[in-house]
Amino acid sequence: LGERARSISASTTSSDDPTTRGPGRGLWIVLLAAGLYAGMMGTLGTLQYRALHVPHGDSGMYEEHLWNVLAGKGFRSQIDDGRLFLGEHLQVFHLVLIPIYLLWPSLEILQITESIALASGAVAIFFLARGMGLAPIGVPLSIAYLLYFPLQYLNLEMSWKTFRPEAFGVPLLLWGLVCLERRRYGSMSIFLLAAISAKEDYGITTACIGFWLAGSAF
Repeated sequence: LGERARSISASTTSSDDPTTRGPGRGLWIVLLAAGLYAGMMGTLGTLQYRALHVPHGDSGMYEEHLWNVLAGKGFRSQIDDGRLFLGEHLQVFHLVLIPIYLLWPSLEILQITESIALASGAVAIFFLARGMGLAPIGVPLSIAYLLYFPLQYLNLEMSWKTFRPEAFGVPLLLWGLVCLERRRYGSMSIFLLAAISAKEDYGITTACIGFWLAGSAF
């Protein structure tokens, strides 16, 4: 009977724990907020681009990378005198946009996909908060992320200065942390390697995660 009582008590406690429940309404709120963010930023960036608010040549260079790869001319741009781009940055992640670029060959697609990617970071924060036992603040943290002005500036920087593939590293890193919290180390490695491919600077962050994992193993 004692064993049975402990089992019932444990199951009751587990069902009352908000961290063990399904995402429910909170997830829908975050998805709605992320959708509104992506739609607003994607539209604003597109309108700014169509109003010729792209003052820097680098945005055209990144689009030319996609076009040149598709045309068999290699990972290079004439803006850089035709040099192989890998001599400047270890930055190849934007090549994953090629299938979308085939359907819509325009600089606008870079802005729109970047907005969607950054918006997905809010969902990652929501799941990360739940996994760390901070479910009550998962929604506020996610919305605070979307309202963070430096994030919005990064999102719209293509219209003010240049498109930056490293923006994709922000959500990739966040989803990597979600996998880390869930101990899905294979998936974590994929996300972190993808973040590094967005720009070599993310190697510093991923190295710190690696050191932490190595230290926690002892």
